[in-house]
Amino acid sequence: MTREEFRDYVDFLRSQDEISYDVYSELIDGIDTLEQEPKTGYWISHYDEDAKEGWYECDRCHTERAFNTDFCPDCGCRMIEPQESEGMNDTN
Repeated sequence: MTREEFRDYVDFLRSQDEISYDVYSELIDGIDTLEQEPKTGYWISHYDEDAKEGWYECDRCHTERAFNTDFCPDCGCRMIEPQESEGMNDTN
């Protein structure tokens, strides 16, 4: 089912009073959120030669982690390779 089909289905359920307005509103807000372009960022790798340890920093919110993941746990950015972000709009 596409987002548009799901939106139509939710509209139909509301028109038939099958779901409350509150549920309808939350579903529509969720659909709208899915339609937005996801934010992206990348991990900045750091290494302390003296301590012989490394860590990663989110380029968007500057959260530091011992290991990198596909998403930043603080700001929710989907992490991509730094070279992929070149030329991307800074508002992502």
